[in-house]
Amino acid sequence: MAAGRVAVHPRSRPGVVTIAVMAGAFQGIAEDKVPDASSTTRIVQQVGGSFGAAALAVVLAHGFLEHGTATAAARGLAFNTAFWWATGFTLLALVPALVLPTTNTPKTQPGSSVHAGR
Repeated sequence: MAAGRVAVHPRSRPGVVTIAVMAGAFQGIAEDKVPDASSTTRIVQQVGGSFGAAALAVVLAHGFLEHGTATAAARGLAFNTAFWWATGFTLLALVPALVLPTTNTPKTQPGSSVHAGR
């Protein structure tokens, strides 16, 4: 395999992980609130992705200014810096993910039934 190439398994399905994450995001949400939650989740994904790409572009541009672009080694240092920033952002995102609830407990009002209104 040539240097710099990433091997991806032909049967890998990143969508499978996305479905599981989205299913977890909607746990405990009332059925009538799912459309709002879906829209909100999509907006947060788009804004977060845009912010992350812009932040890493700024880090990479700063690396180019700091190390230069004359040689492959200098460009490599700039990309190395951007990679470690991306790793740091990922670790930062894990902190709130680790404190998310892990069980699905129904949220009911005092004195109401889970099956009320059906």
